[in-house]
Amino acid sequence: MKVLFVTLDGLGDRPAPELDGKTPLEIAHTPNLNKLASHGITGLLNSLSPGIAPGSDTAHFVLFGYSLDEFPGRGVFEAVGEGIDLNFEDVVLRASFASVAEENGCLKIASRGIGAEEEVCRELAKDILDDEIEGVNIRFVYNSKRQGIIFLSGGVSSDITDSDPFCNDLPVIKIQPMLDAKDKEKAKATAHALNTYLRKVYFKLKDHPINIERIKRGLPPLNFLLTKWASRRKRLTSFSDKFGFKAAMVTSSVLFKGMASEIGMDFIELPYLEDVHKDMKRRLEAAKKVFEDGYDFVHVHTKVPDEAAHTKKPVFKKEVIEKLDEAFGSILSEFDDDILIVVTSDHSTPSSGSLIHSGEPVPIVILGKTVRVDDVKEFGERTCLCGGLGRIDGHNLMNIILNFTDRAKYFGSRSVPLDTSHRPSMINPFRI
Repeated sequence: MKVLFVTLDGLGDRPAPELDGKTPLEIAHTPNLNKLASHGITGLLNSLSPGIAPGSDTAHFVLFGYSLDEFPGRGVFEAVGEGIDLNFEDVVLRASFASVAEENGCLKIASRGIGAEEEVCRELAKDILDDEIEGVNIRFVYNSKRQGIIFLSGGVSSDITDSDPFCNDLPVIKIQPMLDAKDKEKAKATAHALNTYLRKVYFKLKDHPINIERIKRGLPPLNFLLTKWASRRKRLTSFSDKFGFKAAMVTSSVLFKGMASEIGMDFIELPYLEDVHKDMKRRLEAAKKVFEDGYDFVHVHTKVPDEAAHTKKPVFKKEVIEKLDEAFGSILSEFDDDILIVVTSDHSTPSSGSLIHSGEPVPIVILGKTVRVDDVKEFGERTCLCGGLGRIDGHNLMNIILNFTDRAKYFGSRSVPLDTSHRPSMINPFRI
């Protein structure tokens, strides 16, 4: 059997007063997702653990069957996804232009998401020069959309904090060594060097002619680089070796492009369409074509529920979910019974309150000829609690998929040198 694995990013939510105490998914008109629930086995999923609010990076990494101990850090995926050649020694961070203001000797964030032209960012980036601070070499490479990558080399550590608090109206965070850093001295030196570098960047950008002109025109200056996700590349076992699938992703982001590359999935990029229904339908149609090209595991991802939730408008998220649901109308007829269909989310994104993501579980449904269909008829956060899967964590999912596709290995058997959860497609025969 093949696998169609769909993640509706940030689908889960919390009850909202303006939705009569229901979540956007619960109150949305979703006849097609409900039909999937009535034909499959359902449950609730925490990609990490109950109460933990993951990002899409860690959530999907675990859902694809990797442990957090293997996680290299989002900075690696972002750098690789940008097409940057990366070794296994440098530490990399995502760095984004932001607007800050001086307040009591500190820098307070005025805006993290400035609408600035690409040429403005590229011109400012030209004056952010490579530096060497007490043995730590620092290089900034601008990519696009106000973002770039910072490279650190020379006896450095990835065990440092972000400088980005992920909110406006908060101070820039002083970069500090993590208390559990593997090498405390290297972490301390790395944090000191990066703080010094960012201070230099601020004073360079503060007095830059472009920013002086922007202020005169009543525009916010782009006068700081916010950093996050310090990471160092790791050697990862490929998804194919771990689970025996020839896999591809159908999605749209630098993050997933980098993740696909690092775990050995092929990447099919689809730029988002403005029409949510047409966009999701196109992604499912693309998945069907990928199966025809010989793949047996296809991941389809959309970010739109997450982005809708970040507007903090529950009614808007409900409307987006309804448009997504329309795209699932013909999924049962378009994908034959030799394809296991998995539909879920990576995490909950509250459309009200102050949290970016939250730790509530998300609904999951699995459909296929080997599945014990349960009695759940609606695809929602509370209804799926009664499903046959019960509550599962992300590290369970790939083993469940292997079981439903008749690929699960008899536990304890050793038919090949690499210990995996799947039955190997080939074995080394004993010869006489």
